[in-house]
Amino acid sequence: MTGLTPQFLQQWVLDPPTEQLEEIRLPNVPPEEPAVGKGFEVELGKIWFNKETEKRVYWMEPHLVVYSDSLAKAAIKGLNERLDKATTALNQLATKLPEDLEQLQSNSNSKFRF
Repeated sequence: MTGLTPQFLQQWVLDPPTEQLEEIRLPNVPPEEPAVGKGFEVELGKIWFNKETEKRVYWMEPHLVVYSDSLAKAAIKGLNERLDKATTALNQLATKLPEDLEQLQSNSNSKFRF
């Protein structure tokens, strides 16, 4: 994920350069089993300049963009767990607010009055 690769990847995911998505299947699994993901390949031309020989080297470099069903499900589950944890923490803070407010108001050394 160096150079412009992150920007290219985002562009490819949001607007795939090909309409042909290939299903990804595990080896030795019957064809009636669902695919474990999908993806496509994009080739980018690369150039390297050799300073010693002053020659350029050109090649095509494949980039595989894949979507894994199980990885996506795990990411969604993790996000939901973190959201639940944050919601619980916020609810606990909300119930403590009246107690904290009373303590602040009863503190005679407090410079602020609510």
